[in-house]
Amino acid sequence: MATISLCMIVKNEEAMLDRCLSCVADLVDEIIIADTGSTDKTREIAAKYTDKIHHFDWVDDFGAARNFSFSHATKEWILWLDADDYLREIDRENLKKLKTLLTPDLDAVFCQYNYIYDSAGKCTAYFDRERLVKNDGKPRWIGVIHECMEIRGPTMRSDFEICHGRVHINTGRNVKIFERMLKDKREFSPRDMFYFGKELNEIGRIQDAQVWFEKFLAQPGGWMEDKIYACYCLGTSYKGEAALHALFRSFLYDAPRPNICCAMGDRFLESEKYQIAAYWYRLAFTAPAGGGFILPEFSGYIPAMQLVLCHSYMGDMARAEEYNEVAAQFKPDDVSIEHNRKFFADSKRCKKCCL
Repeated sequence: MATISLCMIVKNEEAMLDRCLSCVADLVDEIIIADTGSTDKTREIAAKYTDKIHHFDWVDDFGAARNFSFSHATKEWILWLDADDYLREIDRENLKKLKTLLTPDLDAVFCQYNYIYDSAGKCTAYFDRERLVKNDGKPRWIGVIHECMEIRGPTMRSDFEICHGRVHINTGRNVKIFERMLKDKREFSPRDMFYFGKELNEIGRIQDAQVWFEKFLAQPGGWMEDKIYACYCLGTSYKGEAALHALFRSFLYDAPRPNICCAMGDRFLESEKYQIAAYWYRLAFTAPAGGGFILPEFSGYIPAMQLVLCHSYMGDMARAEEYNEVAAQFKPDDVSIEHNRKFFADSKRCKKCCL
């Protein structure tokens, strides 16, 4: 059975760290903690699980911090987690099974990362991420922020999943790191350009985000899924024809994604072109999700609810009611669905009264 080192970088994670370590400690063979300057009880909590706690002087470089933690690993494989990650019991069992399947010819294992949830606890955004890598003793991480690993050989995808356990709040920290990179005249990779645009977009600096998305799209490099998502961000921030041009631009890279289809529908809905809008919303049900950030609601609930609007505006209340029930298959307890049901029932009663 393969041996695993768990490597983490942490700072002031007393609220989250115990849950993370408690769900994985018995599944790994050693735990490496790189602390970047905690002032709370983080180190005290970590000490309950390991004596391999190292200090790393923070230098605004997540890749460097992760490589530092990896450098202390002594086992055959390295698993990395953040303090707000955790494993459910089914995923603990799947990780146990995975340890018996790891072979020397593999370089890395990808798994699903469940990142955002709705109020009912259903995952609404997830993506695959490299989580286990063979310990070859060399630096793996590249990138100052939104870092990724260099994968050099064969990979596999596992059925164990990792859950993100904290509500994501963009504090602007990452933007500040990118802005220091600019000030220091550091070279931006295509990946840096994309994520700078994404971070700016999330904190509401829309025009600045547009500039960086356009710079990213003008580069020959960059991941296809990031190119498509950049087009989506531009298509939902530009106005008029510019928005449509940005969304159509995504077709240069691959088939339209569900979120692209819904954004196309939104643009035509705004201009009261309901038939065209309905076409794009219907396409969202069957559009390929792609290999990037997966947003299941754009393949079901969102287009269904938008089709309720389209058919209502077109006067086809029967179809509108049908799509409301389609939406209910994805969110049966949604208050908007119940509101629509009451509206349709009231409309039928009024029609009967007028006969």
